[in-house]
Amino acid sequence: MKLNLHPGNLLACRINTHRSRWGGTICSDPEQWNCSAPEDFRRDYCAEGISRCFQLHTFSQDNPHFYIDEGGISWVLEETPQALDDQVILLYGASGASDWGVKTGRSQAPNHVFGLYRVARVEREERGMRVVWKIIPHQDDWICLDHLRVRAPYFDRTAGPYLLQLQHSKLNWLLQDLQERAMSSAWQSKAEEKRWKRIASQLSSWTDKAATACSKWVEVESPTLQDEVVPSAPVMPTKGLGFKGLADLSHMVQVAPAIKPPISQPV
Repeated sequence: MKLNLHPGNLLACRINTHRSRWGGTICSDPEQWNCSAPEDFRRDYCAEGISRCFQLHTFSQDNPHFYIDEGGISWVLEETPQALDDQVILLYGASGASDWGVKTGRSQAPNHVFGLYRVARVEREERGMRVVWKIIPHQDDWICLDHLRVRAPYFDRTAGPYLLQLQHSKLNWLLQDLQERAMSSAWQSKAEEKRWKRIASQLSSWTDKAATACSKWVEVESPTLQDEVVPSAPVMPTKGLGFKGLADLSHMVQVAPAIKPPISQPV
């Protein structure tokens, strides 16, 4: 099965809500912290200090990566191994708004943007009778944005499970929201702040490159996307492969001085 991705759209993957910002450290008090992983997984692995979480190193300073189980992405990569190369992936998940992590029940937690990757490559790993896929970003072309508390937009489906896509026309709205929050939020470090400024200024060229790569192998069925009620995005001149370009937001790439003020599966 081929990935039904419109050139110019971004991919989106849901990840669990870590308490430690996905930096390689197991969440503290994992039995009490609901990251969306099953309770027995948190008890049997995380609480015992066993690193079995697929997203543990998503935003690690050294060697950032995360895993996707075969049930989530083999339908794409077994047939088109290069499908994710140079694609931009938004990483999102349920907000850990309480002291116990993700809120469940009648009033569930909203989804927030946790960060993004520009994918360098995907590696196939066989673990016994099971296959997992390691997603690796280009060096420094990734960032953790969970502290900005930006609501995730509406996504559209692709041709199979797990992977979703964000219409290119919605990216202007999302980026502006991220920029506004970035200017009034504290960053973990000056290096992280600097990386965000660079990524924000380069995101337009990233999506152009991703669209070019995608157009070589994509299989788009029509119709694929459903109309949704979303905040209107600026109307920009059409260019390239038939999608609308990003607005020039370079004037918004700035951050105010810092002020002091988390689907894992067993392997």
